[in-house]
Amino acid sequence: MKKNVIIRKLRFYCSHSHLHGLKYVESNERGILVRFLWAIIFITYCVLMTLVFISCAKSYQEDSISFLTETTYLDWNTTFPSVSVCQQSGVDISIIKDKFDERDNIATLEFFITDLLFFSGSCYACQTECYTCPKFNISSIVEKLRKPCNSVFTQCRWNSIEFNCCETFLPMETEYGLCFSFNSLHTV
Repeated sequence: MKKNVIIRKLRFYCSHSHLHGLKYVESNERGILVRFLWAIIFITYCVLMTLVFISCAKSYQEDSISFLTETTYLDWNTTFPSVSVCQQSGVDISIIKDKFDERDNIATLEFFITDLLFFSGSCYACQTECYTCPKFNISSIVEKLRKPCNSVFTQCRWNSIEFNCCETFLPMETEYGLCFSFNSLHTV
């Protein structure tokens, strides 16, 4: 008796559900093979959806990002926007190749350092083990590979008047590494 009531309620739910495929599983108008195929498809998508949710929850817990509201601009009145210039490419790893020996995995170290130099929001090199990295002072390597102001800028002009870029664009540490900013409250 109870089994019959449960089956009837389950069939009613399937026939009136908006979940795609369930009405085909319940329908007596369809053949048994079609109904079985729709049941397999529906179950497969439920399993895949669960895996995606688990992956998203794990990513949220392990790689969470903090968003902050910047309010320092409230105490600073300017009519000209801040301009920042950041190095996005152009690393010559040969500068530090003399520190390597034949046992070092240069490609892994180069991948790791490039991710640090040109941070884009994700450190893909951090996903792999870098056995060579502890042998080196990564901070000093990153500093050597970052271009100085006079290498980033070639010429600066405003209203057809040339000015010294490196006196105007001051260094500023950002999440993308060292950038050079003009008219920023955060430069010294």
